[in-house]
Amino acid sequence: RLNSAQAAAQHAEDLALQSQEVQLLRIKSGICQGLIRAIAGLKRAGLMAPPDFPFNGDTECFDQRFAFLQLLPQPESLCYQHFSEAMDIGTRAPEDLYKLSEFCLNHAHAMIAAAEPEVAPGCEDTERELAALKQVAQHNLVALRVLRSIASAGHSASAAWDLSLHPSFPVIRVK
Repeated sequence: RLNSAQAAAQHAEDLALQSQEVQLLRIKSGICQGLIRAIAGLKRAGLMAPPDFPFNGDTECFDQRFAFLQLLPQPESLCYQHFSEAMDIGTRAPEDLYKLSEFCLNHAHAMIAAAEPEVAPGCEDTERELAALKQVAQHNLVALRVLRSIASAGHSASAAWDLSLHPSFPVIRVK
């Protein structure tokens, strides 16, 4: 049985680990937001082909994803037309989307820098994960700046995704 000092120390350790997990989730969320905006910018710039839906189109994918919500009486469910209008990036310039992506990735990078010194001793997995996420954020920031400078100079480029730094978060390779 733990005495009160040991219980308090165990509780503090548990809170620190939970805090690290929450920080890691926030970092990953920030990187995801940056990647979504980068994808939108690449699509808008014509550097990324739209996905090939061999079996289902956008409407069918929407129906499959949100059909269960049609059963709810309130609030009124979103129809595909409204969803499509809300998700339309046709009014945004690719450079604006790249800037939004950079903002998200810079924020994630700052969160990584703040989290690194707080990693509990012996958490090598967390340290490796933070290092990989930091590299992903840095590489994508550089790639987005390169894409913006290429676009402003009027040159053409191509982009590809690379999962060599992290198995879940790709980096943009500009060619």
